[in-house]
Amino acid sequence: MLKIDNTYITTPFVDILHRLRADLAFNNIHLFGTIKERNDNIYFSCPAHKAGQESHPSAGMLIIDKDNTKAGMVHCFQCGYIADLPQMISYCFRVNDNGAYGKRWLKENFEAPIIVKEPHNWFPALDLVERKQKAAKAALEAMRKGLPNPVGDNYEIQTLVTEDELRKYRYTHRYMYERKLTDEVIEMFDVGYDPKTKCLTFPVYDTRNRCVAVARRSVLAKYFHYPTEIKKPVYGLNIIEHDIHKKYGKKIIICESIIDALTCWSYGKPAVALMGTGSYRQLQILKKSSIYTGIVAFDGDEAGRERRKWFQEVMNDNYTYGSWYELPEGKDINDLSKEEFDALEHCNARFSMESPITVQQIREINHKFENRRTVTREEIEAAYKAECKARWDVINKRN
Repeated sequence: MLKIDNTYITTPFVDILHRLRADLAFNNIHLFGTIKERNDNIYFSCPAHKAGQESHPSAGMLIIDKDNTKAGMVHCFQCGYIADLPQMISYCFRVNDNGAYGKRWLKENFEAPIIVKEPHNWFPALDLVERKQKAAKAALEAMRKGLPNPVGDNYEIQTLVTEDELRKYRYTHRYMYERKLTDEVIEMFDVGYDPKTKCLTFPVYDTRNRCVAVARRSVLAKYFHYPTEIKKPVYGLNIIEHDIHKKYGKKIIICESIIDALTCWSYGKPAVALMGTGSYRQLQILKKSSIYTGIVAFDGDEAGRERRKWFQEVMNDNYTYGSWYELPEGKDINDLSKEEFDALEHCNARFSMESPITVQQIREINHKFENRRTVTREEIEAAYKAECKARWDVINKRN
């Protein structure tokens, strides 16, 4: 059992390490290639030497108190690295704070049913297990009465974040402005700051305008977190779907990260975020939405380009999601200045319904390739770009 301040965490150490490995990988930090439990110890690849990529595990961690050593102490037999579990977690996330970040990470990710003094209210009012039991009971009762599921969409039993919890995060932090967020965007999306975890908070709503989770981004390191037990909706889509005055237009930008989507809003363009590179479930949500034209704006790297092609192939709808922004190599939307962002629409965008190229012209381009047995993606893209450029040239001459 691990004690963090006044709270005991009963999650097995081996489960903590597996979760740590997954969260590190999500942040592009690849450690703990080997994790083995043996007797009173867990052995794993040491993160302190060989960049954590040794072939045989040389570090060990006690899982029970033994002699004068407490459970959770880490010792590498090869390089001599010694730390407790919170200190090692901070070290792995490249944070030099003597384990303070590691403690916050442990408290955030693991339930602590044994409370000594101060309850750690990560899941307000009830612990997660009890909340899900109540949600399941409510869903079953509604089904018996022939009523809609009051606690979630058809795909899952959903627990909701309360207004009391969101109220705790309504602080501003200079990091919000460093990430190019404006006061209007901060207020519209209820972006907050959690002093306990030193993270920006982003309430995540489903299309029924219910807050299902709180995503976080550390202000100390490039660390993102989304509760693994909650399936991801499409961030920001609730704003689009509940836009009764239709003031946001019909063209929406599809981004990977929340920060990228909020940057688009700061620059005057509505956007949504997949909080990653997207899942089949999120794509189904988008297909059912009221988006008329979606422009894909994934990161300017190989992974982003490959995922964009996958996204458009799965959507299989060139008239709605056939356009995209070709971002500069190694950059995402948040890396761009306002001028660079505005230039995307005129220089790098494939066709859209609001650009000079019309649906009829798109069909004419497609007709050029109808009698050919094979046609490459590059040929089609070149034809679209050439047509767009020609149309823009005509308009610029008129002006």
